[in-house]
Amino acid sequence: MPEEPEQSQSTPEHIGIWLRAEREKRHLSIEAIAQATKIRSTTIKALESGEFSHLPLPYVRASIRTIARFFKIPSEEVNQVLQAYLPPESTSVPAAPESPFAPPVRSSRLIWITLGVVFSLGILFLWWYNSENAPVSPSSASQTGENEKSAVREVEFPAATVAPSPTTKQRTDTLIVEAITTDSVWVSLLFDNNRRWQELLPPRKKRVWGAKHWIRLSVGNAGGLLLIVNGDTLGPLGKPGVVLKNIKITPRGIEPF
Repeated sequence: MPEEPEQSQSTPEHIGIWLRAEREKRHLSIEAIAQATKIRSTTIKALESGEFSHLPLPYVRASIRTIARFFKIPSEEVNQVLQAYLPPESTSVPAAPESPFAPPVRSSRLIWITLGVVFSLGILFLWWYNSENAPVSPSSASQTGENEKSAVREVEFPAATVAPSPTTKQRTDTLIVEAITTDSVWVSLLFDNNRRWQELLPPRKKRVWGAKHWIRLSVGNAGGLLLIVNGDTLGPLGKPGVVLKNIKITPRGIEPF
């Protein structure tokens, strides 16, 4: 180890000369030291040339100690060199640098509050979306759609069971119309001026329609449709292929509009 110079004569070049001498004594290249210690070769060159004023002093001390351990230089000798050639270390404990992965308590608290607000808004949005897109109950269905569904139910099923037979016929305000097809028939119906229905019926098909007062019927093939009104058989309304429009059917039979 070189003689310890006086403090006034200590310059960064002295520690660089010492490092370079120790490296050349071991016949090592800068690249070999950089690969072994994981210290950049540019940093090692700066240390050996004494031009490391741009580097933080704690980093300079740590790098020199790492290189010295690689050279297997005793720690007492390293401490003497650092004490002689570098400014003394500050006795005050520096504040630990803020880690980018550990935000201050105030920032962390703000983040949690923000996440809570976002979560609450998400819950409110889901509740609103489900309420807006919930299935519409039958009581709140549109009048047209509900009337059409009601017409289908009345026509297809229950009306056939309440239609009076020809022998026990009793005139009431309820209109029951049975329709039997002998050919393909297109029909359009208006029930009591508030329900509409249209359908293409195949041959040998039966429908039962119900209304309170009257039914307006349009048919695309009059000869293919047989009607029974409250038990009275009316037979076909016209010849095959004939189109009839706006036929008013009441409990008394066929009437003009």
